[in-house]
This record gives sequence, C-alpha cells and structure tokens, in this order.
Amino acid sequence: MFFILIIQSILINFILGLDASAFAYSIFFAVTLGLSYVDIKERIVPDKAHFLLIFIGILLLIFSTRDISLTDRLIGIFIVSVPMLLITLLTGGFGGGDIKLFAVCGFALGKGTILTSAFFAVIIAALVGVFLIIFFKMNRKTAIPFVPFIHLGMLIAVLAFYQSPNSP
Repeated sequence: MFFILIIQSILINFILGLDASAFAYSIFFAVTLGLSYVDIKERIVPDKAHFLLIFIGILLLIFSTRDISLTDRLIGIFIVSVPMLLITLLTGGFGGGDIKLFAVCGFALGKGTILTSAFFAVIIAALVGVFLIIFFKMNRKTAIPFVPFIHLGMLIAVLAFYQSPNSP
C-alpha cells in the first residue's frame, strides 16, 4: 500500500503542480486510500475519518487553485449521497459509511467532480463485480467493499479532468 501511496502522491503533484492545493489533495487521497484498506479488511468506514476529510475539505476550500464555489461544495454534499441513501433504503445496496464518505467528499471536491467520481466508481465496481461472478463464482448478493472504488473514481475524476487555473 505504501508503494501505491507514493505513486498516487507523485501523480497528484505532477498533474496539479507543487503547491498547497496539491499537498491538500495528496493528504485527502492518502486518507481515502487508507479508508480503502480499512474497508477491505474490516468492512467499515470509521466516523473519525469523515471528520478528518471534512477538515481537509475546508483546507481545499481555502487553498485549492480550482474554482469551486461554496455553493458547489454544499450541493456536492447531497448530489450523490442522497440518491445513494434512497437506493439503500429501498434495496439495501450501500453501507452507511459509503454514503457519508460521498457526502464529505462532495464537500471537498464539489458537485461536478463528485458526480464524475460516482460515475467512475459505479462503472469500475460493476466491472469488478462481473469479473468476480464469472471467475470466482460469487453471486450478485456478495458484498464487496465500495470505498476502494470511490477512492479510484475520485482520483480519476480529479486527475483526468483537472483544469489548471492558468489554462484557457
């Protein structure tokens, strides 16, 4: 996992530049990577991590070179987490930690990035699920940790669609 953390930090700093914003994103993604490990091993997302990510979200609000308004961040809290909550209440599809994670990450990343992150997370999780069903004889009811897919979706969304403040 340490190797993944190093590669991830290098990518973030290479694409975003060496500034306070990239440092805050590096910490943010280090925390979500750690949460991925915890979710895989323990099947839980500790509430303390949500508070830490809120704090990092505030740092990103202050230091980020990305132009994400407070309104976009507040909408980001609800735009993915509320539909996930409704789906969970109707079908039991997601864990509460996943829903809270999307809410706090929505504040940190804003509505556009969190929507894109959710799209990538769901697609990648579905592909992995199909792979597990075909090759490991699991079924559709087999629970798989979702935080690693949330992490990967957010990382892809931030790195692939980052707009430098100096770009046209």
